Amino acid sequence: MDIPLRPNPIGLITPPWDAIKNSNRLQRQQQDVLLDLFWQGYHASHPVLDEASFRKHYNSLWESPSFRKPCPLVDSVLALCIQFGSTYTSFGDCNESTSNTPSTPGREFYLRAQCYLSQNLECQSLMTAQCYFLNAIYLLATNHVNSAHSMVGTAIRVAQSLGLHQEGSGGEPIEESGLGESRKRLWDCLVTLDIQLSIRLGRPFALPDLQSEHHGPYPDNRAEAVGPAYSLSPKSGINWLSFLYERRRLFGLVREIHDEFYAVCEDVLEEIDAPDFYQHAASREKCARFLFEQMKKLKNWAQELPEGLKTPRRNGMPFSVDRSPLDLSHCDPIWLQRQRLILEIEYHSCSIILRRPFISFLPTPALGTLTSDNHCIVTGNSAIAVTNILHQAMKDSDILTGCYQVVNWQQNAMFGLAGFACGYPICPLSPSVRRCMPTAAAVFELARAADKADLANSLKDKTSEILKDFGQKIGIPNLATIPSPRGSGNSTSTNAQSPVNPDLAMMEIGDRIVPGADGLFGIDAENMWTMDCPTGTLLWGDLMRDFGTELMPPIAE
Repeated sequence: MDIPLRPNPIGLITPPWDAIKNSNRLQRQQQDVLLDLFWQGYHASHPVLDEASFRKHYNSLWESPSFRKPCPLVDSVLALCIQFGSTYTSFGDCNESTSNTPSTPGREFYLRAQCYLSQNLECQSLMTAQCYFLNAIYLLATNHVNSAHSMVGTAIRVAQSLGLHQEGSGGEPIEESGLGESRKRLWDCLVTLDIQLSIRLGRPFALPDLQSEHHGPYPDNRAEAVGPAYSLSPKSGINWLSFLYERRRLFGLVREIHDEFYAVCEDVLEEIDAPDFYQHAASREKCARFLFEQMKKLKNWAQELPEGLKTPRRNGMPFSVDRSPLDLSHCDPIWLQRQRLILEIEYHSCSIILRRPFISFLPTPALGTLTSDNHCIVTGNSAIAVTNILHQAMKDSDILTGCYQVVNWQQNAMFGLAGFACGYPICPLSPSVRRCMPTAAAVFELARAADKADLANSLKDKTSEILKDFGQKIGIPNLATIPSPRGSGNSTSTNAQSPVNPDLAMMEIGDRIVPGADGLFGIDAENMWTMDCPTGTLLWGDLMRDFGTELMPPIAE
């Protein structure tokens, strides 16, 4: 049966010509002010433009203070600036949702850019690819994810027609000119965005085969040329384009892990002739062990990341799940703090996405699946980490104000929390996961996503109903309100401000630990339900012990 399509009330794709005409209403002074927002809000995370070249081109378009020649690139940037600026003007009301606004900020400029591009399909240039990329970001910022995914595919095809995918291939250095650097930066941004959206939507990548990374970090002189406002001390060891290089490396590894993991899963499922591995413990564990080895690549990336791109902690470690509060600096520029948070949140978000297939909703636990179960623990801990980071950053600072990715990050973490809470109702991590769910709803409210906040509260209530029903069946009537072993009650805060052993915080499942850490042999510190369980406790362990079984799986040597 075909499902009837619901028309989009905003109508971003079909251009209403009166809206395009209205895009001429802004005077030069107004457009100048708006364009400054691009360098504040988007350029540091999506550096596809050369600021000096763009400003020179923009100045050449004005024939009078009230008339500017059409340019799809300028219109695309202005659309983003208006959308970004709208979040500042109405951010005081946390309960207001952008989905309730009658029109989408910046829509007229987006439509004018699209109109020009559609009329010049046979004339492709670097500017064309930049426009498609920026328009995809605009669609994401206005919650048009499917359209954005299609737009990224178009941008990549244009970029390939220009040979951007061959820049620096074969090991030769990138052209030192500004044009060569611009082409490479755009290609890095396109590849990263394609991986993000394809994994998020569960769709094929626009690039069937991803070439290995051949170029190194962007040099300081080029970073200064394309972003003069983003200056750092030479002693810092990084420049503002170091973020782009490391983010591209991160998602390249995520793509590699994703492809190899699902290839192994397909082979395993073919062997057992089943649609999934949830009722085949040995097969599930085989896939889990493979993913465990692959996830070491992400751990190594985090360890190799320059310290200047890590947000400091109070009594904790960056990129760990120790739940230590962020040490937000008032001295570092806000664009650098934003880059740091984006890298860490995306690191944890990718961990959730890659590991969550192991969350099982079987009525009884499968025995002998230690590695599989530990992936579930990391998923729950990473979801808590993302929620805590977003909540503190949104509540106590302006670092992520107007950042369009916040809602998607929190939604991904929210599903991880709900999935773990329902799939593993009795284990030491569960109370912390349940306490974190109201915090997730608070993040949505701070991001002005009232519909997502309602969804989070609905999931929290539904989870409580499921746990209450399950608890009654096994004789634990108050299961949904079991307090944390720490005795912190029903507080929505899940931060734990206790020291973390630096030798343990970045360990992976099965890693050998430091001498003297008796009882921890073979278990990842990330997977030990930090601050929530006694040493050596395994998933479902308490339940098995309560039932008087002797089926506790041994700790791996």
